[in-house]
Amino acid sequence: MNKGDGNMLVDICMRNDSEFVTAGVRVFKEWKLNNGVLNSKRGKFSKGKYSDMLVNCKSFKNSWITGTLKGEVLIWNGTSVSKCIKGKHEGPVDAIEVTKDYIFTGGRQGNIVILDEKFNEVKTLSISHFDSVCPGINAFAYDGLRLIIGTRGSEVFEVNFNISSSDISVKNVITAGHYSPCRKDNNEVWGLDVFPNKDQYISVSDDSTLRVWSTSERRMQK
Repeated sequence: MNKGDGNMLVDICMRNDSEFVTAGVRVFKEWKLNNGVLNSKRGKFSKGKYSDMLVNCKSFKNSWITGTLKGEVLIWNGTSVSKCIKGKHEGPVDAIEVTKDYIFTGGRQGNIVILDEKFNEVKTLSISHFDSVCPGINAFAYDGLRLIIGTRGSEVFEVNFNISSSDISVKNVITAGHYSPCRKDNNEVWGLDVFPNKDQYISVSDDSTLRVWSTSERRMQK
């Protein structure tokens, strides 16, 4: 075991069996396992140039990629920031997905920025037109044909998408439900009632929505 420090960690990313990084509040550390000994090296932040509040991290080829609380995307060469991408997101970059040739970053305004392997912008997309009560992007995955998007509104969308196309439309809503707008303990479902002659029931909650559910399918209908 190797002792860390007092900074809060929010993500860990493995590159291989012997290399990984930890990222969080004012901390970026690169760890390497060599002959059974685990050593770390702290990352260097340039004060005032970008936020040191990291919210996630990914490995891409020989670089590390982190998103910040203020919307920057930082490209790390070892423990030094080699590039800072600004102005693409307003607010935290909550989601990063990497493929063989591309990097996807997602923000709380519902926008997706796609970068190529040289970290140049390929295109920017928005899911603000999706039927989401809160379209901020929390997570996504891409297999070359389908983009799966998880939102802050507790929806998971399956999207038909190709890098060469600018069209992004929902193929399927995999799941949806109530969410916690304030992320507090008092975000609750306060009401529930059934339709006497239908295979449905309704619910209401602190997210200011009324939802209709299918009893037999066990999923939200609208």
